[in-house]
Amino acid sequence: MNFEINDGVLENYLGKDRKVTIPEKTTEISAQAFLDTDVERISIPDGVKCYVSAYAFEHCEGLKYVYFGSDVEVPQGHYEGDELFDGPDTIFYCCDALERIEVSPDNPYISSVDGKLYNKDKTKLLYDPADMSWWKGYEE
Repeated sequence: MNFEINDGVLENYLGKDRKVTIPEKTTEISAQAFLDTDVERISIPDGVKCYVSAYAFEHCEGLKYVYFGSDVEVPQGHYEGDELFDGPDTIFYCCDALERIEVSPDNPYISSVDGKLYNKDKTKLLYDPADMSWWKGYEE
């Protein structure tokens, strides 16, 4: 088995596969569950009722594609003016290769357009994989 799952919480991905499908019994993906793995594609299928914690995919530097199924929830964060804090962008911390996020149209919490992650009614952009502006100020 490629996953360490305790009481429904996926705590660690132990495999070497580049394409990963989250198992049905998963109810949460914990912070750093995929830390420093070589995963390129992650799919959470429709019907897997799962919360994806902040920093779940931290430093998945080869991660290019993520699919969130119909029952996936992510941290919504909070806005101060136009700036989002503690939102879904934290899931993808240091996932610099990420190109596309797709969400099931049946998901009641989030949506996607052109590979970008939005709230359900598409009024707030939650994460754009192509936007690396957060990196400004960290460059040496």
